Amino acid sequence: MTSTTSYPTLSPAFGRCPLPLRHRVLIALYALELGRQSRAEILAINDVTEADLQEFQADWLRMRRRGRVKA
Repeated sequence: MTSTTSYPTLSPAFGRCPLPLRHRVLIALYALELGRQSRAEILAINDVTEADLQEFQADWLRMRRRGRVKA
């Protein structure tokens, strides 16, 4: 039996995502890191731009560092 992982996506037909821009950017950055979709597709699905990614990149890097710190 083969297991496939399904990742939720938002259809453009549903309009704007209810999440704040910062959260959509963080999700997009993680998706880009995974590399399972094209960059253009990830940006479109999350309704973010390259400028948005740059604006919140420092937040994402800070979160990544915090997640790697052992208690």
